[in-house]
Amino acid sequence: MGQITAYDKINDANGIDLIGNAICRSGMFGCESKEAGIVFALQCIAENKPPLEMAKNYHLVKGKLTKRADAMLADFRRAGGKVTWEDLKNENVQSAVFDFEGNKINGSFSMDDAKRAGLNRAGSAWDKTPAAMLRARCISETLRAIAPEIVQGVYVPEEIDVAEAATIVEAKKAKTKKVNKTKAIVEAIDVEEMPIEDRTNLAA
Repeated sequence: MGQITAYDKINDANGIDLIGNAICRSGMFGCESKEAGIVFALQCIAENKPPLEMAKNYHLVKGKLTKRADAMLADFRRAGGKVTWEDLKNENVQSAVFDFEGNKINGSFSMDDAKRAGLNRAGSAWDKTPAAMLRARCISETLRAIAPEIVQGVYVPEEIDVAEAATIVEAKKAKTKKVNKTKAIVEAIDVEEMPIEDRTNLAA
């Protein structure tokens, strides 16, 4: 049975749920929950590809669907793009010229960029394979700017921690702002309840 015929028979939520459960139970593709399995199943159906074929392009990281940097680059080349790397072994910066639709764009990502983004943690892949990690970020950031139809708003695995960190920072800022506002309201109420002579002394 071909994949098209198989997916044509999945026409309800139960069928999608069944595939999602199977993906989750397999432990493959980085899937850690039934819901993540369903997301991966829906993407398989949308692209009409079997799970193992999809694994060449996508991976689940912390429940989020991500697209591999090498898959982005392959799609870019299929779309007529060309890439010329300066030094594939450079562990401080990865730079390349991206040639697309008659335009040549210089793209790069350095260890300084990684440090500013809080990426290069001890013991991580940034320590073990820095050149490859820099190259992945160079690809994703450059293609997101010049060929968004290839990236389609999907993160590469290396970007997930950065996105989560930014969300946490924004949540902390919102919480601090709320606490400060509540504190100001409480202080205002306390002043209103003071006797007139105490308020005068406070102002002095």
